[in-house]
Amino acid sequence: MQEKPPTQGVGVQGIASAKQGISQPVQVDWNHIARLPSFEMFAFEKSQNPIGDVDKWMPQFLQNSIAQVGNETLLAEYCQWHEAKGCWPNETPMGELRT
Repeated sequence: MQEKPPTQGVGVQGIASAKQGISQPVQVDWNHIARLPSFEMFAFEKSQNPIGDVDKWMPQFLQNSIAQVGNETLLAEYCQWHEAKGCWPNETPMGELRT
């Protein structure tokens, strides 16, 4: 008796498999982060002590910083600064309590 070859199938893997090799841009909720006292201090130091109300200069700071370095780099810089500053040991850079 002759053995049959293994079953072959044809199918579509879909978009999920096509995206595996493509890095997705980091989505950051800057509206939330920009309101955190720690991020305000970071932005204040990084923008060389701006004058005036934070609500006035923060949008421009974010726009310029993201245009210069991108979301991922700005977020990484902030996270590194947050940890090095040490002012909020029980809080993550995103303002959540550490458990």
